[in-house]
Amino acid sequence: MKTTSLIAGLLGLALLITVPLTALAQSDKPAVKKPLAKKTIAKKPVAKKISSAFTPQSDEIKSLSEQFKGGKFNCEFNETLTIIPNKEHLGYLTLTHKKTVANMLPVATNTGALRLESKSAGLVWLQLPTKSMLMNSKIGQRLADDCHAVN
Repeated sequence: MKTTSLIAGLLGLALLITVPLTALAQSDKPAVKKPLAKKTIAKKPVAKKISSAFTPQSDEIKSLSEQFKGGKFNCEFNETLTIIPNKEHLGYLTLTHKKTVANMLPVATNTGALRLESKSAGLVWLQLPTKSMLMNSKIGQRLADDCHAVN
């Protein structure tokens, strides 16, 4: 008789625990449905052109721009870029790297290195006899290193 009353007591206790839990689970508030996320259509990547104000350049700058090797460059980690003279604006060179197109101006240096800069884009191109590199001066990082002209 003691075991049956013990079992009945345990069953009663179990019912007391589960009834409030099920009552808590069944709330009067309806379930809130989340709105469906809108699908976004991926746009085709477009080359990012960096504008610069074209100003007439001195003869010194024009002669510096003629010293640069133009064309396609292969760089470390399968990076490629091109540098071509800007035919519309003498003295400027157009550099294309990934999705960036920047108009660069030659800058005179004391070391003999050839240097191109685009202040609006924050790009700097250094061309040495053994290798060349492209840097982003705004973030202080090399974008392309160990670049060599493709013949």
